[in-house]
Amino acid sequence: MTTQQANGLKRTGSVAGAGAVVAAIGMFAAAPTAIAAGLLVCWGIAFVTLIGYIDTLS
Repeated sequence: MTTQQANGLKRTGSVAGAGAVVAAIGMFAAAPTAIAAGLLVCWGIAFVTLIGYIDTLS
């Protein structure tokens, strides 16, 4: 894995973490839109990060 690929995976992982934070705040605030948006970002970016990581292994 190159340094550029590692930095890209770290960046997308950070975005997924931010989505999880938004979802958690939405749960505490009982805001369904924030929960949905946070989980969409978290799961979507986590999936993209996983695919990117698997692609670097081959």
